[in-house]
Amino acid sequence: MKKLSAKNLKIIAVAVIILIIASAAALAVKSHSSKSDNQTLSREATVTRGDIVQGLSETGSASVNTVSTQLDIDLEIDDAKLDLDVVIDDVYVRAGERVTKGQPLFSIDQNSLNTARNTLENEYTSAKLKLEQAKIQQQKGTIEAKSTMDTDKSSGKLAEQIYQNSVTSIDNTLASYKQKVLEDEEDLSTYQTLYNTYDERTTILNSLKSIMEQAEDTRDSIQDAYDEYKEDNDTTYNTYKNYKSKIEDWTEELNDASANLDYINSKFNSMDPSSEEYKDYSKTITTANDSYTSTANQLNTAVEYMNKYRDIYNTYTSFEDRLKAAKNAYTDAQEIYNDYNDEYKELFGSDDKSDILRKLQNMEITLSKDKLTLEEYEMNYDVNVQAAANEKSKNQTTGDTAELNYSSSLNELELNVLTAQNKVDTLAAAVNKLNSSLDGNVLLAPTDGLVTNISFEAGDEVSLLEAFITIAESDEVNIVLTFDEDDIADVYLDQLALVSFDSLPDKTFEGKVNAISITAFRAGAATTTYQVTVNVASEGLEDIYDGMSCSVELVTDRVQDVLCVSKRAITTENGVSTVTVKNADGSTEVREITTGFTDGSTVEVLSGLSEGETVLIESQVNNTKSSDNTAKGDNSNGNTPSAMPAGGEMPSMPQGNMQ
Repeated sequence: MKKLSAKNLKIIAVAVIILIIASAAALAVKSHSSKSDNQTLSREATVTRGDIVQGLSETGSASVNTVSTQLDIDLEIDDAKLDLDVVIDDVYVRAGERVTKGQPLFSIDQNSLNTARNTLENEYTSAKLKLEQAKIQQQKGTIEAKSTMDTDKSSGKLAEQIYQNSVTSIDNTLASYKQKVLEDEEDLSTYQTLYNTYDERTTILNSLKSIMEQAEDTRDSIQDAYDEYKEDNDTTYNTYKNYKSKIEDWTEELNDASANLDYINSKFNSMDPSSEEYKDYSKTITTANDSYTSTANQLNTAVEYMNKYRDIYNTYTSFEDRLKAAKNAYTDAQEIYNDYNDEYKELFGSDDKSDILRKLQNMEITLSKDKLTLEEYEMNYDVNVQAAANEKSKNQTTGDTAELNYSSSLNELELNVLTAQNKVDTLAAAVNKLNSSLDGNVLLAPTDGLVTNISFEAGDEVSLLEAFITIAESDEVNIVLTFDEDDIADVYLDQLALVSFDSLPDKTFEGKVNAISITAFRAGAATTTYQVTVNVASEGLEDIYDGMSCSVELVTDRVQDVLCVSKRAITTENGVSTVTVKNADGSTEVREITTGFTDGSTVEVLSGLSEGETVLIESQVNNTKSSDNTAKGDNSNGNTPSAMPAGGEMPSMPQGNMQ
């Protein structure tokens, strides 16, 4: 028996209240007294043995599991579907035909089958190679990830030191910008001075050059005069110079000769003239006298020559002195000029005044730019320091998350391997499925069942990935139901489900709750609903097709193989339950019974009745004849609405959820 949902109970209660109010209103508007005639109606009910079930009822449709002959792989090569096209030779079955596992379904052209099989096997071989590459990359990537993790950890540990170094670098950069501005100002001042003194320095340089050139001209002029004079008087000068160099020696020799002569004469005068010594000594006097005379003559000749050519010598000497002075003057002028010229070149190089002015202007621009750079850097100083702090935080975070990132990298590498492995497994399964499904070039049924669809005909060129024969299995059915939020709490996994199909009204199948969605199926409406999947796996499902309608009751409580009687046959007063029993001879008796479990309409009988006995369900109908045929509630036949059934029961309502 079925339990009405909380929502349906609310609707029924409202309907009952409306019915009571309508009946009362109909009685109240009668304008004349009426005459009542109460009539008791009875119908028989049999005491039976069976199950009493309390649960949640819902309707749905069957979803039959199907098996397809197509290769269930989704593979692409260079963004193109895997080419597994074949030509169908013949088809041996029709839609709606029942087949058994291993039964021939269709045959494939052998050449096209060989080509497709080679393509699939080649792709399988390629996938295995890529799997090995993924494993190698996993090994390499693991090492690299470990290195990265160590580096990141090191960055985290050194974050503070790196930050301090960055701040120091920022300060040094700021100092360098300031120093650059100072240097620019110094250079500008220097070039300003150069520009201001250019004319003066150039005039001095030209003057020094002119002085040097004049000294050179003077030197050359004196040199020319000297050379000319020397050419004319060189012999005289040299002779004079020779005499001059010897006259002192000759004077000394003359003095010595004079002294020697005086000595000899003195000694000679003291000798005896008749002596031999006197005679011999006279020769000595003669020799001494000759020596004196010769020296005196040389000296006299030199003195006479020098007196005669003294002017030439003095002029010659004057020329030499003047030439020497001119040379010295030129050398001094040249040295002064060269020193000043070197200094000038060091200051100005090859630049003229316009070049210096241009450089001066460029320096002013450079100074302005460097000042702007300094100002900008000073403005961004705090930003740069904050950036360094952010980098420190980033490095610390990098260090803190190093192991997590390492794990993530390993997971990604593992995922790549698993993806490659999945492709290998998928292709291996496809190869195995194709090989196991074929008997030569004939594809066999993979399971028992009903052929529901054939997507090709003989002669068609189709892909093994898309072409298929679908076979519906007859051993399992799934049903998706929808329950509102008031009832979903009473649903649980593996809960017993009683399923009856409209096409098989006399048969009930047992299933169980296989899945409960915790995500609202229809949210935002007046009532939120959730989907529940019921699985039925049993024999006798051969005649159940996909989409067939069914009713499902999820059992919340249940008693089995008990005596059952309709609740409307029971009268309860002061806690005592009785029924009216019709005996075999037609007589009736009121019998006390003990009741148990109930689903709201059927009651379990624990004692007082036996299976097969007949009980009466009595109800009273109040037929009222009104003296005023225009009273509300009358119909054209003069009958009033019937009263509620005896025993205070509600009118019979449709079972199942009311959506």
